[in-house]
Amino acid sequence: MSSETIQEDSAKKRKLSEVEAEAAIFDKPRKKPIACGPCHSRKIKCSFGHPCTHCAQTRNPEACIYPTRDSKITVSSNYVERIVAENRRLRERSQANEVQNSSGHVADGASKVPELAIEASEARNPLHDERSWFFPLANSGPIHISEAADAAFATRLRQTLQPNGVAEHIPRMDYVTDAKLITLAETDVPWPSLARAKLLIKTAFDTVGSCYYCVRKTDIYNGLKRHYRNPLAPRTIFTCKLEALFALGEAYSCRTQSTSEDTFPGLAYFARACRTIRGVRERPQMDWIEVLLLLSMYSLLLNRRHSAYYLASAAVRTSIIMGLHQKIPEFQLTDRAAREHRVRVWWTCYTLERLWAGKIGHPVSIQDDEIGADLPSNAGLSEDDLSDFPDEEYANASIRLARLSRNIIHSIYNRRPTQVAFSQRVQAALKELRAWVEGLPKHLQLPASLGLQPLQRPQKWLHLTFNQYVIQTTRPILLHVIRAHRELWLSPGRGTDFKQVIGEPALALSEACIRCARHSHRLLTDTWIDGSFAIFDYTYTQYLFASATILAISSLSIGQNDESDKDGFESACQFIEQLHQNGNYGAKEMVRHLEGIKLSMAAFKGDSSLEALNALSNAATMLQGHGGSIPTPSSTTPGSAFQPTMTAEMALAEPSLQDFLSQAEFDPTFLDAQIQGDQVNGMYYSMLQDESWLAF
Repeated sequence: MSSETIQEDSAKKRKLSEVEAEAAIFDKPRKKPIACGPCHSRKIKCSFGHPCTHCAQTRNPEACIYPTRDSKITVSSNYVERIVAENRRLRERSQANEVQNSSGHVADGASKVPELAIEASEARNPLHDERSWFFPLANSGPIHISEAADAAFATRLRQTLQPNGVAEHIPRMDYVTDAKLITLAETDVPWPSLARAKLLIKTAFDTVGSCYYCVRKTDIYNGLKRHYRNPLAPRTIFTCKLEALFALGEAYSCRTQSTSEDTFPGLAYFARACRTIRGVRERPQMDWIEVLLLLSMYSLLLNRRHSAYYLASAAVRTSIIMGLHQKIPEFQLTDRAAREHRVRVWWTCYTLERLWAGKIGHPVSIQDDEIGADLPSNAGLSEDDLSDFPDEEYANASIRLARLSRNIIHSIYNRRPTQVAFSQRVQAALKELRAWVEGLPKHLQLPASLGLQPLQRPQKWLHLTFNQYVIQTTRPILLHVIRAHRELWLSPGRGTDFKQVIGEPALALSEACIRCARHSHRLLTDTWIDGSFAIFDYTYTQYLFASATILAISSLSIGQNDESDKDGFESACQFIEQLHQNGNYGAKEMVRHLEGIKLSMAAFKGDSSLEALNALSNAATMLQGHGGSIPTPSSTTPGSAFQPTMTAEMALAEPSLQDFLSQAEFDPTFLDAQIQGDQVNGMYYSMLQDESWLAF
C-alpha cells in the first residue's frame, strides 16, 4: 500500500471521527412523549397517533387529545421580587430616556453641540474651583476638604470679607488623638456600681437614645443584671456594649468642665470598648453592629469626625453582610420584635452614615435603590415590646430627612459634570425639603407658640437638622449675593439696580438662609435656657456654629433686622466660647473659626468706604419685602409663655421663594449667567496661588 493511500485513509478516519463527535454533541436525547388523555387515565400504552390505536378502536377519536407539557419549578420569593424591581427600574429608565430625547430634540445636529456647551457652563457649581481642595498637613500629607463642611464655608466667608481675598484655612487640631486612646485602652477602668451603671444607661437612652435607636432596652437591663451577678466573667461583645453606653451616659450627664483629656467624661470606657472591637469579623453579629453605632456617636463628641464617619460606614457595610438592608422572610424569623429590631438597627446605620457624611461632604456606602428593608412600624408588637421601640412616625421622618442629606450633597456639592443648571438643582433640593416639612405628623411639628413646656429632644433634633439642610443648600447663594453686591458698588457702573442684577429669586433664597439660621439660633437658645443643651454635645454645637456664620453675614446689613442678627451672632459666639471653656472639643475648633470671622469682618468694615457701607445697608431695604411678618429672635423674650415662634414651614413661606419653587420651567440666569464669566475665582475669592492651598 502506497503512502498516499495510507494518508487518504487516515484523513477519512479523522473526518469521520469529527462528524461523529459533532453528532454526539448536538444529538440530544428527545423528551419522552406524553400519552393522550384516555390512555393516561386507563394506564395503558399509547401508540401516539392522531388518533392513537386505542382511541381509534373505541371509535372516539375526538377524545384523543395530548396534554401540553407544563413543568412546574420552585423559585424563591426574593428572586421574583428582584425580577419585578429590575423590571420597574428598566421601565423608569426607559421613560426617562424618552423624556430626555423628546426635550433635547433639535432640528439639526449642528446646532445641538453649542447648546450643550452652554448648559455645561451654567451647570458649574459656583462653590467649586477647577480643582479639588486639599490642605497640607505635616504628618499625614494633603487632606481633602469638602465645600459642604461648615469649616470650609467659614474659610470661604473669611476670604470674601478680606480686602485682598487672602485667608488661610484653619485646620482641625482639637480632638482626642489616637495615641491617647491607645494609652487609655491599656489602663484598667473600674466599673461603676450597679446603681451608677443604671443611671448612666438611662441617661444614654433619654438623650441620644431618644433620637437614634441602637439597642433594645430590655436586653440591656437584663444583661446588666447578669453581668453584675458574675463580674469576673470573661469580656464579651456585650461587655463592650455596656462600656460604650457608660461612655455616652457620662458625657451627657456631666455638668462640670473638662480641663484635660484625662478628665473628659466617658473617655476611659470608650477607649476600652474600642480595644475590644479591633479587627474585622468574618461572621459578624448584631451586637457588633450595635457597638459600632454607639462608638460612632461618642467619637463625634471627641471631634473625631472621620472616626465617627468610618464607624458608621463600617456598621452599614457589616449590616449589608448580614442582610439587614433586605426584608427577611417571616418564616425565617418568626419573632416580630426581633424582626423590628433588625429594621430599626439598619435604618439607624443608614441615618448616621448619611448624617456624618453630610457634615464632612463624603459619599455613602449604599444607594437607596439597593435597599429592600421595611420601614419602621409598631404594627404587631406586644405592649411589652412597644417600650423598646420609639415613635415609628419620628423614625420614618428622620429616615426621610437623612435621605435628603445625601441628595443635597450629591446635587449641590458634587463635582461631576452635569447638564442641570446649579439654580435648578437648588430648586429641586428646596422642593424636597418643603415636601418633607409639609408631610410631618402634627405631633412632630412646632407649635405656633411655645408655652412653659419645653420641646422634646427628638422634635428639636428634626427641626434643627431641617434648618441645617436649608442652610447648606442656600448659603452658597447668600455668599454670592454679598460678593456680587460689593463688586457691583465698587465698579464704575455702580448706579445699576442691584435688585435687577441679582434677581428676585437670589434675594429670596438668601433671606430663606438667614431665616433658618435665626430659627436654629432661637431653638438652641431656648435649649440652653431650659438646661437640655449638653455641654459636650457636638451636633447642637455644630448647628449653633453654622447659624452663627450666617448671622455674621446678615449682621453686615445683608438681611432684615441686621441689628438683631448682630446680637444673635455675638450671643452664639459667647455660647460657643463657654462650651470651649467647659472642654467641648468641637467648640474648641469652632472658636478659632469665629475669631477669624470677627477679624475678617473688622477688616471688611475698615476697608470699605462709607458709600460702600451705605450701599450694603440699602440691601436690607431691598430684602424688606422678603421679611413679611415673621417674628425675629429679638422680638420676644426667650422663655416667655406663649410667645410667637417661627416654624420650619415659615422659613420657606416667603412669596418670592414660593414663586421660585413653584416654577416648573424658569430662566436660571439670575445666578448662572453671573457665574459663567468667572471661571477662575468661582463664587469666592479663591487663592489657589497661595502656597497654603494645594489642589489636584
